[in-house]
Amino acid sequence: MKYLSLLTTSLCPNMAALCGPSVSANLISLAGGLQPLTRVPSCNLLVFGSPKTSISSGTGNVAAHKNGLVMGCPVVRGAPEYLKQRTAKVLCNKISLASRCDLAGGQSKGETGARFRAEIEAKIDKWDSPDKSQH
Repeated sequence: MKYLSLLTTSLCPNMAALCGPSVSANLISLAGGLQPLTRVPSCNLLVFGSPKTSISSGTGNVAAHKNGLVMGCPVVRGAPEYLKQRTAKVLCNKISLASRCDLAGGQSKGETGARFRAEIEAKIDKWDSPDKSQH
């Protein structure tokens, strides 16, 4: 796992900075590579790695269908319970952008991924803060 983390950090630093090296390596593996991952719509990233369920037969857990690899990211795990799904959707959007930045090879240190992560954490704080009442 250490080797995989090092390899992911060097090949796709923005994704590794955003969602962690192990989650980014698993997403790349499930997509079939970094280039195919850039073609996946961000709404579909949410279910990558989730168990296959059969909704029509009624035997599968429908709630588990939305819990993919992204739900294991430290950003999502650190969010309050009622904001986890919303955070995961925003994170999927940023993962899609970060993978495209990594494929283009612009920044090799992961500054874009770190900036995206800071933006998401700021959004979580804003969502979690109580609304200001108007007097």
